[in-house]
Amino acid sequence: MSGNRIGCASFFLGLFKYAAFLVKNAQNVSATFEGSETFKTADADMRASSIDQNVHQMNGGYAFGRVKGNVYIERQERAISKFQLPRRTNDFTGRDLELDEILVTLKQAIKDEAVAILSLVGMAGIGKSALAICAAHQAKSYFPDLQLYMNLREEDGQPKDVGTVLKICLQMLGFGDGDIPSHVDELATRYRSRLSGKKALVLIDNAQNREQVEPLLPGSEGCAVIVTSRKSLVGLEGKKEVVLTPMTLLESLALLEKLVGEKQVTESMEAAREVVQLCGHLPLAIRITGATLNRKRHWNLELDYLPLLRDEQRRLNYLSQDEKYGLRTSFELSYKNIEDLDQHVFKILGVLPSDFGLEVAKEIGGLCSMEETEKCLDKLVDAQLLEAVEKQRYCYHDLMRLYARGLLLPDEISTAKRNYSQWYLDKADEFKESIESSHKNHFATDTRPNIYAIEAYPLSQIRMQEAATWLSEESGNLLLVLKWANEQGL
Repeated sequence: MSGNRIGCASFFLGLFKYAAFLVKNAQNVSATFEGSETFKTADADMRASSIDQNVHQMNGGYAFGRVKGNVYIERQERAISKFQLPRRTNDFTGRDLELDEILVTLKQAIKDEAVAILSLVGMAGIGKSALAICAAHQAKSYFPDLQLYMNLREEDGQPKDVGTVLKICLQMLGFGDGDIPSHVDELATRYRSRLSGKKALVLIDNAQNREQVEPLLPGSEGCAVIVTSRKSLVGLEGKKEVVLTPMTLLESLALLEKLVGEKQVTESMEAAREVVQLCGHLPLAIRITGATLNRKRHWNLELDYLPLLRDEQRRLNYLSQDEKYGLRTSFELSYKNIEDLDQHVFKILGVLPSDFGLEVAKEIGGLCSMEETEKCLDKLVDAQLLEAVEKQRYCYHDLMRLYARGLLLPDEISTAKRNYSQWYLDKADEFKESIESSHKNHFATDTRPNIYAIEAYPLSQIRMQEAATWLSEESGNLLLVLKWANEQGL
């Protein structure tokens, strides 16, 4: 009985203290909150933390609440996730120059008390995310308050709604559901307010465009943003763009060695060189190679794996582990985001074995003008499906060419080869006739002063120079095109 009496006494004492607490602080805890509310009973762990701000410390978290009648209504604020960076891989290799550039920019932003925006741009599989994560981990000591991570791409490759991203971010920053507005502008304002006065690093992965990124940018000094995107984020003010190209041979070999072991590489160095070359020096392709060799430990790099990659028709199959992880899937995400006409041109031009100019792209792609052709090719470059090697000349990454060609049916490839063969033969005939005509005009016999004949010889020289330049530029295509023409009896 004595135990029960003591328990009852403790209960009534606690209830009395709680009632006294309500009476004393009813005026202070009168703030009204939107959203869901939960009813709580008092417990011994409850203690006032900041009554003037209607915040009460409970069990290590924060509760916001008010009083209705004789019932205290409390809402628990979500736990704050301050450090969200993904795991850094322990086999990250290379990119020393790019890393130095990123870290120097971030340090300078802290020194200048400015918001740094770094945009890492490059084709699928080139290692943008891995570099961004590695750089963020190396720089996180500069941003001790917050390190946020946002992936702006859904699992199916579609861009995420920026409003949804902001809502999730605010939840992770401690906002309850009732404190999160619905409009993007209001969400962005609350987000910037939360980051105000803090040294925060924001890593934005897989951005689609400028419109997706702008609402996620902090507004106060001491913050920095690293964005990865396949496209250049045109119109994003204040950004510094770092364009990633394929790894060097030494970087590629070093990565392969980390993945499969030094012995496998050093014992078959020439084979290893060819393997990373057939991988296009893309980190994703090399990582898939390493995963394959680690899974099939009885395979030899030179005798078993290299012959598979030499098969152009099936190379992308071997560099795709499954439907969700592989080069073909990564390339497809870029391809699906371009318009139908651009897709057609992308596929047709993939039949050519080397770089090409505007004229052949216009004729074979079925485009109306050189201006339309240049605009189309520039869009493919912006989508990281094509590379601009010099003014008005373009080329594919080797693996991207295989992907483009693989989108065509066999009959479509045969038709394209015939069209290319005919165009190149016609172009050669055009140069031949022009040069011969110029020579005839130069040696024309006329008793009158032949000013035209005198000026025709320089014209002939010009046409010969143009022909020589064209032959040099198109040499990578001409030999194979002549073979196609011979096979088709042209």
